[in-house]
Amino acid sequence: MNEQTVAILTEPFPADVVRERDGAHGQRLRYVPSAHVVQRLNESFQHCWSFVIQEWQIQGEEIIVIGELEAEGIRKQGVGGSTITKSKDGGRVINLADDLKAATADCLKRCAMLAGVGLHLYLDRHAEMPAKTPRRSVDARKGSSEGPGQGNPHSDGSRISERQLVAILSLAKSKGEGEVTVRTKILDGFGVPIEKLDRRQASEVISALNNGGLDRKTGMGGGS
Repeated sequence: MNEQTVAILTEPFPADVVRERDGAHGQRLRYVPSAHVVQRLNESFQHCWSFVIQEWQIQGEEIIVIGELEAEGIRKQGVGGSTITKSKDGGRVINLADDLKAATADCLKRCAMLAGVGLHLYLDRHAEMPAKTPRRSVDARKGSSEGPGQGNPHSDGSRISERQLVAILSLAKSKGEGEVTVRTKILDGFGVPIEKLDRRQASEVISALNNGGLDRKTGMGGGS
């Protein structure tokens, strides 16, 4: 991927296209409608890109979509979801197809974000979160260990090694986590894609995978 393509992908969206919605724990989350993400991908790759739904399933009250974005030989996988819309009287499903489309759009945006589209919104979200006192998560089989901070503001500058990346993905597969799930948990927990972890954080992820799995909120031990 050349520098010009990267520059187009990662260019921050203008304020007039950014929207807000309610998130968990009373947060207000900023996002960009999927049409603008598609437009950005078209501009970046001259319409030569594809998105494929690899799997979708209903889990409780939500539709989950796993998909893959491919462009210029580069593939990014992501997970998206949408709450199933039901009628107020009797809980009848109104339009499952529309809910599936919403989950698919969410998945596409997640994949595009891994390629840099709208990444600034995710980074800003973590930067705006109040600082937390370092927590200690206790694993019954290993004892206690320091948990990570939100985002990656204290990276030691040593990017995750290829060996660590391979180890994490191999462990994810052997532990039944799956690559997409682990990538999503790392992004949610550390605020950066797996490729932008530093070596210390990568070691913590490997340790957590060896001792029970990752927690989606922290990216550390806590099971799946």
